[in-house]
Amino acid sequence: MFQQYLPFKSKPTLSFFIGCLISIILLTTVGPLVLDINSIIQSDTGQEALNYALYNMPFALTTVFAVGSAIWFGWAIGFTSVLIYIGLGLAGLPVFQEYKGGLFMLDIKHIGELGELFGMLASALLTGYIHKRIPKYKSLYTLFLWTFGHAIILVFSSMYYYRLQPEMAWPFVKVQLGSTAIKIAMGTILTLFLLRIAQGRTSYYNQEQQ
Repeated sequence: MFQQYLPFKSKPTLSFFIGCLISIILLTTVGPLVLDINSIIQSDTGQEALNYALYNMPFALTTVFAVGSAIWFGWAIGFTSVLIYIGLGLAGLPVFQEYKGGLFMLDIKHIGELGELFGMLASALLTGYIHKRIPKYKSLYTLFLWTFGHAIILVFSSMYYYRLQPEMAWPFVKVQLGSTAIKIAMGTILTLFLLRIAQGRTSYYNQEQQ
């Protein structure tokens, strides 16, 4: 989507390196940041309903940039960036959720998070490939890409969680649905915003109407 706007586009190798560098920086600096929706929402109105929907829903932004790197720069850059990110985290660099790092992620207690990492790899590969095969830039198609990408990650996470506690797999999915929806919305809005800046207002709306 944004590969054509990278500098040195006439030199694919250099553009690939720059795309990976941008993606890895986002994954390792902003990605581990955790947002706790329960602590953000302070209103008492409908608090019981909100607690049910948002219960235990702190989430990191890692998947936003994992899926985003594939949509923005293509499957090759997305997959490579996520793979390097995982390697850096397992090597001990504080790049995982809440700026942690190390082999603790391989512990059975973190099997859901381990599934998320594998899901990010699969998502970057498949989402980026679909966008390469069908390079559209409309709002609904962008929303589909983000939904598809995060659905893959959620499936992998729940599958790994099912292996640990089968009876808790579905409750785990229900808890994650709210945060997943928020990340999909964030990614879609950010992508469309960047696309409008890159293309200009006239060109952007012309593509929407085609």
